[in-house]
Amino acid sequence: MDAQIQELVTEVKELKSLIIKDAAPTYWKVEKAAEFLSITSGALRVMVTRGQVPHIKRLGKLYFLQSDLIDWLESGRVNHANATPEDILIVKRKKTA
Repeated sequence: MDAQIQELVTEVKELKSLIIKDAAPTYWKVEKAAEFLSITSGALRVMVTRGQVPHIKRLGKLYFLQSDLIDWLESGRVNHANATPEDILIVKRKKTA
């Protein structure tokens, strides 16, 4: 019984360390954020100037919080849950035209 408890304690400690590791915010500079978004760093700077993307500016440098960029991307999600297959095909045809 003591061995099982010790094993559980060890697993809880490992899980706790993973949670703490993931809880630390990840900040990116322009190049890494642009790579994540699959755009050029110049395009990202233009979006910053236009106020289109969440960013932090300190000491004359730009920083991007990974979670902010993920939330920003998710906010643009298009919901096709109520669309019929024909509706989706019509949208795709309009984009290619």
